[in-house]
Amino acid sequence: MKSPGHIQVDDELLAKYLSGEASPEEAMAVDDWADASGSNRALFDQAMKLWEQTSPGNTWQLPDKLAVLAAIRKTQKPVKIVSVNRGRWSAAAAVLLLLTAAGFYGLLHKTVAPPAPLWVTRQADKAELHDTLPDHSLVSLNNSAAIKYVSGFAGNTRTVYLTGNGSFDVTSDPGKPFIVNAGDIAIKVLGTVFKVQQDSSAITVAVTSGAVNMYRNSSNLTVKAGETGIYDRHLQQFRMAVADSIAQHGKSFNFTNASLKSIAAELEKAYGITVVFKNKRLETCTMSSAFDNKSIEFIFEVISITLNVQYRIEKDTVYISGSGCN
Repeated sequence: MKSPGHIQVDDELLAKYLSGEASPEEAMAVDDWADASGSNRALFDQAMKLWEQTSPGNTWQLPDKLAVLAAIRKTQKPVKIVSVNRGRWSAAAAVLLLLTAAGFYGLLHKTVAPPAPLWVTRQADKAELHDTLPDHSLVSLNNSAAIKYVSGFAGNTRTVYLTGNGSFDVTSDPGKPFIVNAGDIAIKVLGTVFKVQQDSSAITVAVTSGAVNMYRNSSNLTVKAGETGIYDRHLQQFRMAVADSIAQHGKSFNFTNASLKSIAAELEKAYGITVVFKNKRLETCTMSSAFDNKSIEFIFEVISITLNVQYRIEKDTVYISGSGCN
């Protein structure tokens, strides 16, 4: 007999269980009964053996449930009745339903992780490296310098990570700012030509044309054409560079298709400097440009970018090197 809210396990229910006709509640009741004691487990195992022995020999045909029931009643003592609370089954079913629903919801609303960005790295080895970026901006990297950026400049900015020293000629795109991350600071531009130099004490940005904004956290410094901004690593402060002994102003030049040798000669007279060509073939390179009240660093920076040469200033001497002209 069944008591209200409970399921009784008897011979008939065992036969239904073995034949696969038991309901989920009934199957749970049988499982609980079998686990309740060693004697119950022994009776269950014997019933299972009878089920297997009653098989007609064809693997595709199930044993007869009534025959198994008769065998159980003939060979076994009456099965001890056990009851299982329907509330337990209802709670388990509710938990299973919630887990299934949660899994299905998660499958429908699964967030697809965006693909990892593809990084491009360019590094100058023993010689200066000249490269064109995805937006057609130009970059020149000094020996051992390197840049890294996301392929195609994906995103709202054109962000470049610079290690070492390099020069940039940036293509203007007001809707997508160009940002160079150099050491402790960032340099934001829209379209300009500038050079970045880094060492253990400072980060220097010399602007040839246009303007840039050097910034770190809430501190920033705007550097315009002909100016040089400096970030002091130790003080963690920005400042404008002070003109040195050969960075004199008040000179005007207008070179038209002039050779680099003749340009150097005029600059030597005007500034009292000495220009040394490490590669004599560079003396025949020609360019046209006008300079009005510009520092000697500014002038040689323009020469460097225009003719694809390198320069180094040591006291009153300027050394020019490179493999050839553009």
